Amino acid sequence: MTLSLPFLAIVLVVGAGAGWIADRLATGKGFGMAGDAVVGVIGAFAGVWAARHFGVAVMPGNAGLVIHAAAGAIVLLALVRVSQGGLSLGSKAAAPAKKAAVPVAEGPRPVRPVPRSGRTV
Repeated sequence: MTLSLPFLAIVLVVGAGAGWIADRLATGKGFGMAGDAVVGVIGAFAGVWAARHFGVAVMPGNAGLVIHAAAGAIVLLALVRVSQGGLSLGSKAAAPAKKAAVPVAEGPRPVRPVPRSGRTV
């Protein structure tokens, strides 16, 4: 595996992108956006290394590099999420919002009698 500038750029961008997507899609425990990006980059390097080590070539050139990096990042991110207590997919935005605290009344309000005047209108 040669560490050329295009190779490093592709692996860093794909890994960080996979980490960002995982942070946006998976709810529950995680490392945050930056932590997931770092895990994604490590997974991207591992995916490219494993593909070259085992002789797997999906496509030649940079297209294959992108696919191998994305697969490695996705696999490592999923493994890390599962090891932290479960992989729960779903949009964070679609998660039910917490209800705002409603002030509790001190008790029933006393009913004040309406003053009556002797006049009729």
